[in-house]
Amino acid sequence: PPGLSASRSVPAIAKSAGPAFTAPSDVRARLGSVSLNEAAVAVSGGDVSESKSGGLDIGLGVYFFMWYLGNYLYNITNKLALNAAGGKAGFPMTISSMQLGIGSLYGLFLWLPPPARSPPTGP
Repeated sequence: PPGLSASRSVPAIAKSAGPAFTAPSDVRARLGSVSLNEAAVAVSGGDVSESKSGGLDIGLGVYFFMWYLGNYLYNITNKLALNAAGGKAGFPMTISSMQLGIGSLYGLFLWLPPPARSPPTGP
């Protein structure tokens, strides 16, 4: 078409005053000699104990076991529901869609109430 050329002018982009991110060396310079543990105590407002090296975390192991057990039982329940509805010839997409919808509503219901405790206020 007339009036159009092969090259178009692109408006110049203004240079920013500085980088959009902070380099790790700048962060280290700002922190100075503050240790990570001191910073954690300052942020949390309490005592941060040193972590144990090489110890077993029993609570974490229990959580993983309970997650695995719950997943195992959930899969068995889903298989029983699918078989009760006719198996592959039944309504697998309908059942899975209903389970997803009900689970989503349940999760939404859990997120709606306000938190049990108020956020910490300043000093």
